[in-house]
Amino acid sequence: MLGLGAAAILGELGLRLVGLGDPVLYDNRAGYGYRPLPSQWRRRLWGAHVRINALGFRGPEVAPERPPAALRVLFLGDSVTYGGSYVDDSELFSAVAARTLARRRDRDEVVEPLNAGVNAWGPQNILGLVRHADFRQGFGSQLWVVTVADDDFRRDKTRIGEVPYFNAPPRLAWEELAVLAAYRVVTAYKRTKPAEDVRLIAHRNVLAYQASSSRRAPPGPTCSSCGTRRGRRLRERPNRTRRPCSRWPPRAASPSSISPPSTPVRRTSVACTRTGST
Repeated sequence: MLGLGAAAILGELGLRLVGLGDPVLYDNRAGYGYRPLPSQWRRRLWGAHVRINALGFRGPEVAPERPPAALRVLFLGDSVTYGGSYVDDSELFSAVAARTLARRRDRDEVVEPLNAGVNAWGPQNILGLVRHADFRQGFGSQLWVVTVADDDFRRDKTRIGEVPYFNAPPRLAWEELAVLAAYRVVTAYKRTKPAEDVRLIAHRNVLAYQASSSRRAPPGPTCSSCGTRRGRRLRERPNRTRRPCSRWPPRAASPSSISPPSTPVRRTSVACTRTGST
């Protein structure tokens, strides 16, 4: 018994040295599923530093309001954007892109990256975040970058119970290791959805990406059909009794109203859109 106890203690110490036992904690929300809780700093796998700032983005602290001389870039996506617990904050592609932009622009202009990527997210999670009241239209970001991987089109909205992440901290590193191992075992028995379901999900996710891009527009853009913004008329029209366009703000169609395409949607791309475009 003493030998087993000593082995367990040594194993706990070894797992702690590797970086297990103190995971990033997540919330649990209906709109976007989950994302890291704000104001966290972790030393994770193999010494990688993971910092979640007060706004819930991965990376250094930034003010809620964009400074006048700053270029703020918002990054949305899944684990490709978030980077995982084995990638240091300084090595995230959002951080690398911000440093590259800073070198190419005026020296007086600060480039602030807002990394809103979350592991295992899909388009429905991203759309839920963009629509959430706390998101504040991207905190003044002039440039939005949405990273899209091929597998994202086959994902429904991911919930916290479907991934090996924590709402509360584990007591031991062994507990985190057990959760990760159990997740591997459970997912080994999963099978893909039928082809017709995959086509339906892919089509719905394309609409979600389109809606996310449109929902993030600030006060500048107007509806190309009726010239309204958020239900208020911005300029006079000959027909003053015309109702605001029902398509603004755009929303992802419900599954019952979607006719799935005849072939699955497969695409891998990185889309960059500037604020003010439609």
